[in-house]
Formats: sequence, structure tokens, C-alpha cells
Amino acid sequence: MEQGISIDFQVIGDWLEITLERAEDWSIAADAAISTALNTLTVKKEALRAPKINRNDRSYVFMRLVNSLTKDSSYIDGFAEVLQKLHSKFMNPREVSEELGSVEFGKGELRLGGPLAKYPVLQLFKVELYEKGLTYHKPYTLEYSIKCSESWLAMQAIGFAYSYAGSYGGKVTFITVKEEYRSYPTYDLALVLASTLARLEPDPIIPYIMTLSLKLPDMIKRRVLEEAGIKGLEDILLSSEEASDLSRKIMEGRYVPSIGLHTLSVGRAFTALSRLTIDLTVPMKFAYLLDAKEDGTACRNTLGRLLARALGAGEPVLINASTLLYEALNRAKDFNYVLYVLLRTVRELRERGRLRRDEELSKKCVWCLREAFEEL
Repeated sequence: MEQGISIDFQVIGDWLEITLERAEDWSIAADAAISTALNTLTVKKEALRAPKINRNDRSYVFMRLVNSLTKDSSYIDGFAEVLQKLHSKFMNPREVSEELGSVEFGKGELRLGGPLAKYPVLQLFKVELYEKGLTYHKPYTLEYSIKCSESWLAMQAIGFAYSYAGSYGGKVTFITVKEEYRSYPTYDLALVLASTLARLEPDPIIPYIMTLSLKLPDMIKRRVLEEAGIKGLEDILLSSEEASDLSRKIMEGRYVPSIGLHTLSVGRAFTALSRLTIDLTVPMKFAYLLDAKEDGTACRNTLGRLLARALGAGEPVLINASTLLYEALNRAKDFNYVLYVLLRTVRELRERGRLRRDEELSKKCVWCLREAFEEL
């Protein structure tokens, strides 16, 4: 949009229709998409762990395009190399549209890109797609393979760059935009990117939702991430004006941030462990209500650091406190009781010498929590 181009996206059945006013606009959009994806991968390589490339993926896909990868290269390394290799090709609108618009199925093979589909689909994306399909009380009934062209591979690389959210304990996590909630694309993309950079283990899920919601108001801002040394993503993250507008929308109930959370196990194959829709509406509204209070932002950050200790089952007592707080925000528990449990938990951690100074809830913070809840 800043370069004077207009792009419209519309989901029609199983298809995504991309419409541009002029054919030549595609090269501008494609260049921006790949450049931003490469910047994102550069940031994520520094911020996130990633599994090594599966041997089959390295031999039959990545090494057929580039020869600079080793057995220790990660998927972040591999996708970055692919995007650099396919950058110029992806800017050709005729070639790309022919490949992305061609999907063929026949003779036991699904070809994404028609006759140009020569790469097997990556194991990372072959989740629960085996060479043979099994139906209930019947033998194997379908045998097929999936192949994709270079343009499809580039699209997968761009999707990976935005959605990859880290590797934790033999698992990998992806965060995606939920189509049914994509009413404010700029804000959705900023929330998804910030969520993937939050470096939070998504387990247990309720403490993850609470911690993420308390951390996002800062993560989505360009200025905050730039101060942390994270640069190159200015076109995706929000300006101060956009961040303020987003906070008003969330507090007024005119925007529902919702993300898809996908967790896979890493092994000889990738297996889906969970596919969840995470609704951040209420906890993010609570976070922004805290920001509106005097010293409320400091309180939000302190609470976020405290609840983050529950992730990965690091502090079991905080798992209970986080869950009770989430339930109270959703009117399933009495907030005064939950506040009592939270303060009792803080005291217990302090007495055991397991509470850091920056996790201590001050008296002012307690009042901020109470006032924000009353306005929720």
C-alpha cells in the first residue's frame, strides 16, 4: 500500500484468490513479501531454536536447489536459502500464476504446480499425511504422493517464515491467522508475528494464553522491538498510532484477536499433537485496561514475568494461579478469591526463595489489577 499498489485477498472454497489492479504490481508485492520473509527468518534464527532438516527433506528438496546446507542446518537455514534462490523467479507474475493456479491429481499423485511439480512435499508439512490412507475397519485404500513446484515451495517458505514459533522439548510450534477473524489484516499479521517472537513455550495452554496476552501489547510495537535490537520488520509491526488504535478497538470490543496454535512432535516424522484456536479477547482487554492505570504497564509486565514461570511446568503453584485468573476474567471464578490465591502464591514463592525482585506484586499493582477487572 505504501508503494501505491492495491492487493485483495479472498478465500473461495479451497482457493485463495489474489487480485491486483495491474499485472506489474505482482513483482513489487512479491519482492516485498520475500524480502520481509528473509528479514523475519534472520530475526527468528537469532531468537528461536529450530530442528535440523529432516534427511529426506535435505536430500530431495533443499539440496536440489542449493548446495550450501549441511547436516546440521535447521529449517530456518533451509527456507532462507530457498527464498534467496527463488527470489527473482517469484517476481515473474505469469510464471508464478501458472504454477500456483495449477493443481492436478491423478495416477496416485497430487501435483501442486502441475507438470512443474518435481519436489516432494516437505516432511515438515506432511503432518498426518502418509503414503497410504486408512479408513475405519478397512484396509489401506489410497496410495498417493504429493509434489510441488518451485513457486509452491516459495509460498511454503514465506508461510514458514511468518508462522514458525519455536522448538520446545522435542516439539515445534506454528502460529497462524484464523481466516474467520481476519477483519483487520494489518493488526492480525502484527499479532501473529509478535506471538511467534514471544519465545513462550505453549504448555500448559492457559498460562501460555495469559502470559502471551500480557506480553503482546509491547511486542506488537515497532519501537519496543527496535529498542531490543530486533529490526527489519517495520512494515509488519505497528506504529505508536496503530498500536493505540488497536488497544481502543480491543477495549471497545470491536476487534477479536484469535490465532491458530499448531504443535507437532519432532522425530523421524512430524506428528500433529494439537491444533487449537486461541482466543485472546478477554485477557488482552484486561492487559490494555491495566495499561490505562497509573503504573499499570509496570504491573502488567510484572504479572507477565510471574505467570511465565508456570510455562513448561516450571512452577506448579503458578499453573493453578494462572488458570484461576483466566477463569476469573471469564467470569467463572470470584476475582477476590483469585487475587487472594495469587498473593498467597507470591508469598509462598518468596518464603522459599524462589521469587525474583521483578516478580513482586506491589500494593499499587494489586489495586491496578482490581480496578482493571472491575472495568472488564
